[in-house]
Amino acid sequence: MKWIYGLCDMQSFYASCEVASRPEFAARRKEFDDSTDPPLVVSGDPTRRSGIVLAATPTAKKFGVSNAMRLGEAQRLVPGLIVVRPRMGFYLETSVRIQETMRLHFPLQEQFSVDEGFFALPADWPLFPDPIEAARKLQAKIWDTFRIRCRIGLGQNKWVAKMTNAKAKKTPGGIVWWKENDIPTQLHPLKVEEMWGLKKRAETLRREFKVDTIGDVARIPVGQLRARFGVWGDVIHRWSHGQDISEINPNSYHAPHKGFSHRTTLPKGLL
Repeated sequence: MKWIYGLCDMQSFYASCEVASRPEFAARRKEFDDSTDPPLVVSGDPTRRSGIVLAATPTAKKFGVSNAMRLGEAQRLVPGLIVVRPRMGFYLETSVRIQETMRLHFPLQEQFSVDEGFFALPADWPLFPDPIEAARKLQAKIWDTFRIRCRIGLGQNKWVAKMTNAKAKKTPGGIVWWKENDIPTQLHPLKVEEMWGLKKRAETLRREFKVDTIGDVARIPVGQLRARFGVWGDVIHRWSHGQDISEINPNSYHAPHKGFSHRTTLPKGLL
C-alpha cells in the first residue's frame, strides 16, 4: 500500500499553550493572524541563571526575541513584554491530548517530540480522497479544541514531510504538499543548509564537494558520499533525491530508556 506522510508541528508551543489558556488573550486570537497574539514569553526566574526565554509568541519574535535569549535582553527589546513562568506539566498534558487527536484522525501516528507528530494516510483510501483536506481537518480540530496553531507538511515519506513542514511555517494556510514529481522543482533548488538532518555535514558538503543546492548534492555519485561520510553517505544520497526508508513508529515514545544524564544548573556561578 502506498502512503502519504505528514508532519504536524505546533507553533511556539509553550507560549501558545499559555496564550490559549488565558481568556483575555484567547478571545481575540485568530488562527491565521499571528498579530493577534500578545507579546508573551515563557521564562524561568529572571533573578536566577534560569532566567532565559523558553518560548515566545510570534508577536514577541517580531521584535527580535528568540529562544534561549536572556530574559533581561528580551525585556529591553519589547516594552511591556508579558512574562509567564513555565508549567511543564500543563504543556505535557496538552501534548498528550493533541497526539491523541492525531491518532483519531489517521491510521498511523508517531509522536516525534513534545510539539510534533508524524502521521500517514493511504494514498488511495476513499476515506482520505484529498490529503490537503484531511490535513486541514486536523489543523481545524486542533485549533477548535486547543486554540493552538499548527503547520502541516505532506510528502511521500517522513523526511520530505519534515522538509515541507518547514515550508508550511512560511506559507499562508500552513499546509504544504510536495508530490513525487515536485522534488526537482521544489526540493533541489533549496540551499544545502536547508537539508534537514545534516547539521555540520552541510558545511562539509559545501566546502569539500563545492555544492550550493540540494540538487547539487543529488548529482554527487553515491560512492563518493559513502567514501567521505560512511553509512551517512547513503542517507544523504537518498535524502537529496527525496527518498527515505524510515517508517511510522507508533510506539516511539514507549521504548525503554537506555540511559540517563544527571546535571544540575546552579543559580549562580561558583568559580
